[in-house]
Amino acid sequence: MMALNEPQIDALREQFAEYVVDAMDATCLAQFAFNCILENLPLSGEDLIAEIRDTYGETTLCELLDSTGCTPSEHYA
Repeated sequence: MMALNEPQIDALREQFAEYVVDAMDATCLAQFAFNCILENLPLSGEDLIAEIRDTYGETTLCELLDSTGCTPSEHYA
């Protein structure tokens, strides 16, 4: 088996990642992005609220809470 040094491994990883992405259609790419985002979101409610507020602002936080059937006052009470 061939032994690769670190720069070669990095280059091969990048080429393979590019190959995989190129082989995906838009639906697969969107699902992959969704899964990656979902897996990396904070698990606690407080941390998730802070993440949304810090990234997208209070208005977006309220809209997202409303879309889940929660009201912001329920979360802040």
